[in-house]
Amino acid sequence: MRTAQRMTGAAAAVAAVALLVSGCGSSDDGGDGKDAGADKAKDTQRTADPTPSADEAGDGGGKAGLPGVWAAQAGGKKLVLTVVGDAASLVRDEKVCTGRVMDSGGKDGLVLKCPGGVGEDRTNGTVVSVAEKTLKVSWNGGATDTYGRVSKAPAKLPKSPGDLGELPDVPDMPDVPDGAKDKLKDITG
Repeated sequence: MRTAQRMTGAAAAVAAVALLVSGCGSSDDGGDGKDAGADKAKDTQRTADPTPSADEAGDGGGKAGLPGVWAAQAGGKKLVLTVVGDAASLVRDEKVCTGRVMDSGGKDGLVLKCPGGVGEDRTNGTVVSVAEKTLKVSWNGGATDTYGRVSKAPAKLPKSPGDLGELPDVPDMPDVPDGAKDKLKDITG
């Protein structure tokens, strides 16, 4: 039973990571030929406040690597940047832009595609700096965002549940409390 739970948990983890990284982007730019970044080029540079992470007790400094889950605030909106291997995704306004990490003149660059042209001001970014707990990215729309590390990510996506290694035991599910089944039936009909 525990082995089945472990494999189910591993499969769910692989699926969740794959969905998070791959997103559901679209190559449709609306067909109007308009360059969304050109309108924003005259905007002044702004920096987003990083979202604090649970382990933020000071910056450890040093080159920590780009893979991870990073969060920032910009214009009152939360940005979540996820990098695993050479895959990258940026979640903003409930939209997922997906793409790749590329070498851009000796620096890491982010090249993303966004669904329906949403978020075009953050489709090409250059990593200005990366440390243990902070990441600074300069975007094509003129913004420079400073992200706080939310969590680490694997260097590459697992291909199968066996690639996850030994997983911790999953505890047995608790019994449903008395009366909860009746309430659930009332809600679901």
